[in-house]
Order: sequence, then structure tokens, then C-alpha cells
Amino acid sequence: MGNRPVPTTTELVTHEMLVDGLAVSVVIERPEVDHGGCSWRCRIRVARGDARREQSQVVGISSQEVLDQALDLAAERLGISRADLLAGASVGAPLRMAGRSK
Repeated sequence: MGNRPVPTTTELVTHEMLVDGLAVSVVIERPEVDHGGCSWRCRIRVARGDARREQSQVVGISSQEVLDQALDLAAERLGISRADLLAGASVGAPLRMAGRSK
């Protein structure tokens, strides 16, 4: 473990939009291996306005599987297509590491 960099952000997909006149923010985190090393997980956060916040997590056998599940779940929760979810999103922002200059 030693000097391994620690991620300061885990966001992979972020999107802010209006859904039925309400400001909605969606964050899909980067897939990561669980502590046992046997499966992958991906977290999804949805904020609707200032009051309603939802968090979910999908689990699977590969990073691609959990990312696909996360995209489908987020789109389903918002009642939009996966393409609409990704259309105005920031995707694949570089991972910033703690202790490193930008």
C-alpha cells in the first residue's frame, strides 16, 4: 500500500438538468473493486432540488457491468433515456489524486 495515491474524487459521470421544472443533479462514481476483491460496485447519487437526496449502489462481476447498471438505474430513476442522461453530462473527468499538483 505504501505511497499509493488516494483519490480525492470518484465522480465519473456528472449531470445537472431540469426535470419537470426541478433542478436535478446526478453523479455516477467510478466503479471500484470491493474490499474482498471478488466483485465490483458503482455508486449513484441523485439530488432533486434542495430537499430530496437518493443514493444507490449496484454490484456485479466487472467494472463494465456495474457501470452499465448504474447508467440504466440513473436514467430509469429520472424517467429519461441513457442517451439523454449522457447528452449533457461531464464524462470521464480526470481522476485527481491527493498530494499531487494539478
